[in-house]
Amino acid sequence: MPVLTLDVGGPNEMDIDCERGGHAAPRKVGDRGYSGSGSEWSQIRAELMVVPVVTAPLLWSQIATIRTMFALGKRVNCAGDVLNKPGTIVFSGTITDELHETADRGTLNLTLFEVGSTLTYTPTITQFILSGADWGDGTYIATPLVSGPIAGDVTITFDVMDAVSPATCSLPTPCCAISYSPDPVIIWLSKPFQPVVGGIPFVTGTPSATILGIGDAGDARWCYQSTKAVFTHVRDGVDVDTPVESGWVASFFAGGDATYTATSSVIWAIQPTAVEQIRVELWGRIGLAGGGTDNSNRQRLFWGGSPSKYLTVGGGPFVEV
Repeated sequence: MPVLTLDVGGPNEMDIDCERGGHAAPRKVGDRGYSGSGSEWSQIRAELMVVPVVTAPLLWSQIATIRTMFALGKRVNCAGDVLNKPGTIVFSGTITDELHETADRGTLNLTLFEVGSTLTYTPTITQFILSGADWGDGTYIATPLVSGPIAGDVTITFDVMDAVSPATCSLPTPCCAISYSPDPVIIWLSKPFQPVVGGIPFVTGTPSATILGIGDAGDARWCYQSTKAVFTHVRDGVDVDTPVESGWVASFFAGGDATYTATSSVIWAIQPTAVEQIRVELWGRIGLAGGGTDNSNRQRLFWGGSPSKYLTVGGGPFVEV
């Protein structure tokens, strides 16, 4: 009979004869993804063993000891020819048992799940600076997201929804109808990038962008003066994956960072043969308070010339191409 050794090197080490054993379909860490054209890329980082075994009849005291070993998701050092792999391997397990005909023994059904203790993942944060002098009007798609500042940067100041007249209303209505920008008030598109050799070929985690801004937060005539960011993965000029958005961000009236953090995380695969980019759009909204009148002040944002304007993503590191 094949043998399974549990708690190798531990206080309860025991050899168990197995009537049956083998490998089920492996447990995959990650998944596969598909582009709109039907091409496939793998996000699978590992395939870990799943080994169901049926033991020879064991004393109930032995079964109780084995249950304690694996209770509450504990990890157990295992070895043996039933694993069809040399050395000691760490497993968690699930257990059921059956009464043997002699009543003083039971047959254990044990499914082992390889833990993969050697799989470690340390998140890497890649920062892209929102900079560059190639900027026109508020809807121009520039290419300012790079791995460092560009020589000759200029600072651009723009007011969000400056040409929009907000709706008015009378008290006791607390807030008037909100006006939303029909198009992004500004768009950044990253230069193409790829993972460096040995880097992680994914954009992961929660995208976040920061620029500088001031607003009318101290003016009671306004209910809303804010912007939100939309982050989109672009491959070969086509939007792929699902865009993620930040919440609405209002700038402090005395000035300071406006940070736009997506409300959900992403796993975006980066193909080494494709043109991979990230687009960042800012969308605006304004709304007067009841009885308020438009004083022509708007949320004012500052872009360019400072390393404090940046987009951060997880994964990588990435290199500009």
